[in-house]
Amino acid sequence: MLVTMSTFLERSAELHVDQIAAVFGFLSLLALIERRPMLAGLFAAGAFLSTQKGVYFVLAGQAGLLAELGRVRTARMRATWLRFTASSAAILAAYLAFWSLFASPRTVIRDVFLDRSIVQIASTVIYTIRSHYWLQTFVQNPLFYGIAAAGAVVLLGRWPRAAEDDRFAILAPYILALSLLAAWHKQPWPYFIALVVPPLFIVNAVFLAELRHRPRAAFVLAIIAAAIPLARFDVTMRRDNTFQRATFTTALSLLAPNETYIDGASMIYTQEQAASEFVWLDWVRMKALRDASPAQLMPLIHRIDTARPKLMLLNYRTAALPPTLQLYARSQFAPLWGNILYYAPVIAPPVFELHFDGTYLADRPARIDDIDVAAGARLQLHRGWHTIRASHPIRLRLVAPPGTVFDARYAAGGELLRNGFDDDRGRMALGSSNVR
Repeated sequence: MLVTMSTFLERSAELHVDQIAAVFGFLSLLALIERRPMLAGLFAAGAFLSTQKGVYFVLAGQAGLLAELGRVRTARMRATWLRFTASSAAILAAYLAFWSLFASPRTVIRDVFLDRSIVQIASTVIYTIRSHYWLQTFVQNPLFYGIAAAGAVVLLGRWPRAAEDDRFAILAPYILALSLLAAWHKQPWPYFIALVVPPLFIVNAVFLAELRHRPRAAFVLAIIAAAIPLARFDVTMRRDNTFQRATFTTALSLLAPNETYIDGASMIYTQEQAASEFVWLDWVRMKALRDASPAQLMPLIHRIDTARPKLMLLNYRTAALPPTLQLYARSQFAPLWGNILYYAPVIAPPVFELHFDGTYLADRPARIDDIDVAAGARLQLHRGWHTIRASHPIRLRLVAPPGTVFDARYAAGGELLRNGFDDDRGRMALGSSNVR
């Protein structure tokens, strides 16, 4: 039931922090059920350190343990709560202390807890998607959620009179708290919804176990619940990331270890982007860029140029940049292969600066460093300042190093950040444009 649940299955095919947090949260709940609170606290803290959304597992664990403490009022449950709290706090403290070796404690605490973008994302309805994606997952997995709802009702109904040694008693307040937090969450994209699926799977298992005296009914329910999402299995299997992998491989081969790039999504995770604004170019950051005047964008352009990006990846985020930034992109990059725009500055007399050593291709005739260069000619140039005499601006295209692999299947480019949610809401939120 878990592996065929469409939201979980389709998101599990992607490497995303939410899926990592989901695994930690799932293990944390299992540890709570097994009465191993220190291990549960460790895993819950791991979920939070994977993504701030993982705090929901910490809060749900706290809610479950405090509710149980209020119900049974025993020293054993008090000690369980203290161990869970101490364990999760210790892991968080160790994490903050480690990064404080490289930055000030105030900076670390601000970036983890108080960053303005994080607070805004957590507290503001940015995208009108709440009902859309919840309804989508309910429609695609009706029996999974139906069984989970029935299981939650059963657990909540018997919770007040559950025995102290009932390991599953904590599930009732835990699932209630996690469900409320998930319903409150302002940006329930499908990859977020996948966070709550594993705990709901445990509720499903508990409910089916309640039907142990009717094994045939339990078996049929489980089979149907698993089979319904399989109607989308062909959709999942048709998805292919070979274009993304080919782009990643080629782009990485074009970048030296300390060279930067631009893509708005941090696809080349081993390299730094030219400006922090492009690390994750979501609606909030895009709106700030679009609301800025050309004069206000000039300091950003100066920082980008100082960082000397060597390439830019064309996707729906970079294609939606405001005109001022697009103009800068067109002056610095030109299509090389697929969705890779490579360093190709437009230069004009009397002098110009190049950011990289290499072989360059001139698109028009000119005299560079007192050497006549014909249109289409190649010349070896070093980074730094050069002289030019020409009747008009020309473009110098940096030639890719010999041996660079270009997959001919994707020479024309395509949708680099593919739509994995069966709609275009993310794309429409940013708008569209063109930097080619």
